[in-house]
Amino acid sequence: MSEFSLAAFEREWQRLVRGSLPGWLAAIATEEPPLRDFADPQMLLGFLQRPDADLERKDAVLATLVAAAATDARAARVVLQAILPGLRAQLRRLLLDADERAELWAIVPSCAWEQIRTYRLARRPQRIAANLILDSLKQARAERARETREPRAPAPLTEQLPAPGCFCPGSRADTGGGLIERAVRRGVLSRSEAELVLQTRLDRRSLSELAAEQGLSYTALKLRRQRAEQRLRLVLGDPFEPKRGSKRRLGSARAAGAGNDV
Repeated sequence: MSEFSLAAFEREWQRLVRGSLPGWLAAIATEEPPLRDFADPQMLLGFLQRPDADLERKDAVLATLVAAAATDARAARVVLQAILPGLRAQLRRLLLDADERAELWAIVPSCAWEQIRTYRLARRPQRIAANLILDSLKQARAERARETREPRAPAPLTEQLPAPGCFCPGSRADTGGGLIERAVRRGVLSRSEAELVLQTRLDRRSLSELAAEQGLSYTALKLRRQRAEQRLRLVLGDPFEPKRGSKRRLGSARAAGAGNDV
């Protein structure tokens, strides 16, 4: 598992703590009693990650955040930060080799994000953190298994993926894919994922066309692109600090053409 990924999430968290999260927490705490005892996001995170914290109180806090997370990306981001150590610890307990573990970790954060924003609180109001961790890993394993079962055909020679170092001055990265170039260098995206995003978002090639060329189903390729773009948003992008004057929605991507809410 990549320790870099966790470090990147931590760096983003620190930027958010210095940015919009304190004001957001102060505002929401006026309406949500379970959050009123937390003076700042770091105090809130520390409580949620304390193994000896009162479970009933922790569930009350998480229930408040999860309920808000369906429409509030900031609430979802707090929950994600809170469960990242648990996700890593649980993944390490699985009987997997290093490569399998790394492949799962690459998609676990985006699966966790989806689970947080769609959590059915009315059905499972207790042990929320444990439920989210297990559900996220279950989803990640199922998605990886589906991709493994997809039939693959070698791409034509004219369509081979670019070699290392292809993202250089003068390439598509210079004309709108700078974020993707950085993602490849830092290990957030594989070269194949980067090329998928570049071809479909910048070159405007259709997913159906690429799926046919690669011997994959449309759904599998769409899912792969969605996960890649979610990692871009969560790891490299800062969806909560739009530039001054921007009307961009919370959670929107910084990658060119990837404008859907996270």
